[in-house]
Amino acid sequence: MHSRNSGHFLGGLYATATKNKPHSTPIMEDKDIYKHVLDTRNFEISLFWQRSNYFLILNSSLAVGFFNLKAKLYECCLAALGMLASILWFNVNLGSKFWQSRWEQSLHDIESKMAPNLNLFAADWAGYM
Repeated sequence: MHSRNSGHFLGGLYATATKNKPHSTPIMEDKDIYKHVLDTRNFEISLFWQRSNYFLILNSSLAVGFFNLKAKLYECCLAALGMLASILWFNVNLGSKFWQSRWEQSLHDIESKMAPNLNLFAADWAGYM
């Protein structure tokens, strides 16, 4: 994560230093940035569940169609579509996890600046003791 003075912190939420302004001035306060990042993380999690529900419905309908086939003509086609949908679902979930982790890392970076002893998104128990 970039530092506050680099002008790149969280996509430019801080102004960069120029010749006329030697010091960076915050466009948003840290608590506002924290709320924005937390809301974005929560939005990403809700999108994860929406996408998962869509893929679950798709895979379920393909499975029902596959097991209710009378003619064996479309068996391979439905099996291939089910496999493709499962692979796509897996890859979409990997992408969702990447973005969730990215926003959680941003939250952790902001937390460490605002309250160094606060480790809400720490993965180990050392931060809680």
